[in-house]
Amino acid sequence: MKKFLIINADDFGMCHSMNKAIMDLFDMDLISSASLMITCPWVIEAVDFCKYKKVDIGLHLTFTSEWKN
Repeated sequence: MKKFLIINADDFGMCHSMNKAIMDLFDMDLISSASLMITCPWVIEAVDFCKYKKVDIGLHLTFTSEWKN
């Protein structure tokens, strides 16, 4: 029986530096997936990356946020 290691990066969309790190890790094939935080301020940048690069994305569900917007 084969075993697989899944490495997931959490909080994709939280801030530009987090997005940059996750995008770099995807580009280097060092992570398997990422969890996208929809309520965060840099989510559009993360979504744009996902539109052009085929990657496995899940949702990090949050119902509140400490940021106004």
